[in-house]
Amino acid sequence: MALRAGEVELPMGLSVDEITVESDGAGVETDPFSVSFDKPAKARVLVTAASVAKFLNETRPGGLADFAVETSEGLLVVGATAVVLIPIRAVAHCSLSIREGTFLDVVLKRIDPGAAAGIVEKQLAAINPILDTSGLPFKIEMQSVEIADGNIVVEGTASN
Repeated sequence: MALRAGEVELPMGLSVDEITVESDGAGVETDPFSVSFDKPAKARVLVTAASVAKFLNETRPGGLADFAVETSEGLLVVGATAVVLIPIRAVAHCSLSIREGTFLDVVLKRIDPGAAAGIVEKQLAAINPILDTSGLPFKIEMQSVEIADGNIVVEGTASN
């Protein structure tokens, strides 16, 4: 059995483009909504760079604005504008790290211009975790994350 849900908005505000769970033994109840598994199932979570940009533009962490997000060489490339005295456009190259199997954190690798690093590092604390699966109606233990082709793909195990 495969369960697929699209455009799932998490309590933190990020919209997950698709969640897919494949299981030999799963049950679904509609009122109230719940999913149960006879044994751990294969889970896949897809978030597009466009969804991350939309989330960041809506939440505007630290007053940053005009977010643009793309993927390149296994990294998220996030552009944003900070206004100190004048607008400063910064581009952060970030990886993603799974924490405790439930949280996906953004990790700064490089920033251009370097003078904006302090501003951006402070804002990472405001957006991390970028993905938190604890708000789903079933548990997903994240095991891997891949950034490519405009997508973030997380794979793991779903269970009760």
